[in-house]
Amino acid sequence: MSKDLGVAKSDRVNFREVEILDADGMLLVTAKSWTPLKRLEPAFRDDLMKADVPIGKLLLKHKIEARRELLDARIEGGKVKRTYNIINKEEVLMRIRETFERLQ
Repeated sequence: MSKDLGVAKSDRVNFREVEILDADGMLLVTAKSWTPLKRLEPAFRDDLMKADVPIGKLLLKHKIEARRELLDARIEGGKVKRTYNIINKEEVLMRIRETFERLQ
């Protein structure tokens, strides 16, 4: 993962896994993210590590301009999966892998 993020193996990387549920508690999406901590401002880093707030809302709150770079999207085992980077200042700010559960 350090190579994918463009950081040294010794750099600290925050790993985060969240589940998004509907109002009835049914799992809709599982998302995993990897974030090199050295690329974050202290306030953003603190919010990311202590709060269960969606990453998109954190980017807005801290006024971080970023773009998403889609790396992979596929259907596997009846589920849609995608991987993308969030790019800020031409560096990978985060790598995100999402799995969308199959709705029946």
